[in-house]
Amino acid sequence: MSGRKWRDMLMVVLLVVLAIGVLRRPRGRVHAQAATTNMVPGKGIPSLAPLGLLGFYLNTGFSLQPDSRYAYAGQSKMLTTDTAHSMWSLINLTARDHFQWYQSNDLGKNWQKVSKNGTKSDLVVTPEQIGVVHYQASFQYYTLAAVPIFTPTYYSRVVSVTTLTDPIEAAQLTVTSDSDYLYNNQSVAATTYVHGTPTPENATGDITWTSSDPDLATVDAKTGKVTANVKAASGKVTITGTLKNYATADVAASVTVTVGGGLADQTVDEHQPATFHVMGSGQQTPDSVTWHKVVGNQDTVVATNRALTYATPATAMADNGAKYYAVVTVTVKDDKDKPQTQTLTTNQAQLTVNPDTAPQVQILSQLKNKTAMAVHAQETQDVEAQPTGQSSQSNGPGGTTTAQPTEEADTDHSLVNVVKGDVCQITGSLVDANVYSAMTSGDLSFQLPSSATDVTAKIDGEVITGLYHKTTGSETTWTIGGIDFETAIFGYGYEITFTSQTTTNMPYTTRVQLTGDDATNQPLGTFAGPDLNLNFTDGQIDATANPLTFGTLDATSLGKDVGSQMVHGGNLLDVTDNRRHREQTAIQLQQTTPFQLADRTLDASLSYDSGSSWGPTPLSAVSQTILNVGEGIAIQAIGNHGEHLNLRLGYAGIYPGHYTSTLTWTFATAPGV
Repeated sequence: MSGRKWRDMLMVVLLVVLAIGVLRRPRGRVHAQAATTNMVPGKGIPSLAPLGLLGFYLNTGFSLQPDSRYAYAGQSKMLTTDTAHSMWSLINLTARDHFQWYQSNDLGKNWQKVSKNGTKSDLVVTPEQIGVVHYQASFQYYTLAAVPIFTPTYYSRVVSVTTLTDPIEAAQLTVTSDSDYLYNNQSVAATTYVHGTPTPENATGDITWTSSDPDLATVDAKTGKVTANVKAASGKVTITGTLKNYATADVAASVTVTVGGGLADQTVDEHQPATFHVMGSGQQTPDSVTWHKVVGNQDTVVATNRALTYATPATAMADNGAKYYAVVTVTVKDDKDKPQTQTLTTNQAQLTVNPDTAPQVQILSQLKNKTAMAVHAQETQDVEAQPTGQSSQSNGPGGTTTAQPTEEADTDHSLVNVVKGDVCQITGSLVDANVYSAMTSGDLSFQLPSSATDVTAKIDGEVITGLYHKTTGSETTWTIGGIDFETAIFGYGYEITFTSQTTTNMPYTTRVQLTGDDATNQPLGTFAGPDLNLNFTDGQIDATANPLTFGTLDATSLGKDVGSQMVHGGNLLDVTDNRRHREQTAIQLQQTTPFQLADRTLDASLSYDSGSSWGPTPLSAVSQTILNVGEGIAIQAIGNHGEHLNLRLGYAGIYPGHYTSTLTWTFATAPGV
């Protein structure tokens, strides 16, 4: 054993209690492999490949098997091997490998010791005769006194050297690696082997190996053994194999090996989970895996299981810069079939969280009818000045209603009665709640009926002079452009004022919207505030008298009051009082025509019954006041409190048929009614 190997072994022995890692089973390299040698019996039975545990092995054997080779007469070829010893057998500091190579010229029937250089780990042969010679290596673990410590003799696989008459050129080369990940933070340097397969497979050239970054990992130029650094330097290293041809251009190929501490740094977008995975872990299922999260000086266990992968909860910006690591515990059996427990602690991998740059725009809005508010304040003052007793409600004939009936009222998001001339106002605030938002500017917009006048807008109390508008049909869109959000922290307050000129009954919905842009003027979407409902009205009393019937009458109905029934349901009179200034109003009813069928008149009388104790009010061609509604009071529908009409048949002769009569409702608002 060379002095270098002796020092490595001594280091291994001293640090064996710290040996940690994950199982892997190495494979032999392939250098221009010849026809299969599986059917050629060897000097001994090939030993099982050793199981590796990050630089330490759990059993003894050949970690690098020799390869079959092709040569031409007079060309030297090297058959290379490497050995591995269980960590428990390395306790003896005086033990060394003792090699012996064997060769067979008759397909394995007879084997002879190789005398020239046959006791080294690598065997150089220079065939002179055309043909095939088979080789097999063996070793034993001896003390300095040449006394076997372990009686077993370990044998390599059987390989061949095929000698051809002329050199064979390679057209291409394929390179593979036993492992694509090597640890850089363990006590002993992690290793793997790279292999080259030429096309055609009987190419006679030799392969030389190089590393793109020896600070990350070195490679033995002849054997292809890759050794990672133990200085925690991380990255990707490219291992290149170059096959030298005899007369044509050389061919080359590469493979990439990652060197690290087991975990890679992760970058995710905010609100997304991050996934960490222990790399280079092989197929051995660990006994336990403890996952840690480190924030500052605080180390917290976040999971304990057997999983080599950990997915964080949905991330937040508070997780940015956190570090994660895993402690992996694996139990394996040594050469004597005794369980041994090893622990692997990975590096601390950093989590980078990219902030969510999507705008989080919040728009608050509320409506005010400033004109209606002023009128309401005046009416309230007048009512409070009324003498005691005028707030009572009377439903008798000509009775006066002075108590305010229940009616729909304005809210922050709805105005129930906007008449021509009303000054309305939309006020509110807008803010981008995401401090990482990509939005730097925005355009504020809102819609109004195109008839609206005196439209003004303010941002934080400043009047906007460049208010842009575009009319489409009966609607106009107003826009405040270029609102700065790059420096705004607390957002903006806004105020929009307009005067209604709408004279028809019309429900209308608008909203305040913000269309945001980023620093490159790319749109980021449109964000809307709550719906704002304006009920535009004509400012008048709108009433609808509904048809009614008294059904089928006969002689049994004579002299009796028969109550009315609504033909289509509803009230006698549906009323919507859109007046802004509500004067005292008398509601009058008259029977404009008697009940008639062609030229026949029915002997019958009508009366209005309010459902109160005052009794019915007879109706005639002269208008009768059936209800007085006090000043400032909205007129309500008639019929929803039991109001109805009564029909009484006289005793005169009745001609059968369908009789009709016309009633006229009148609203008299003259003062003093």
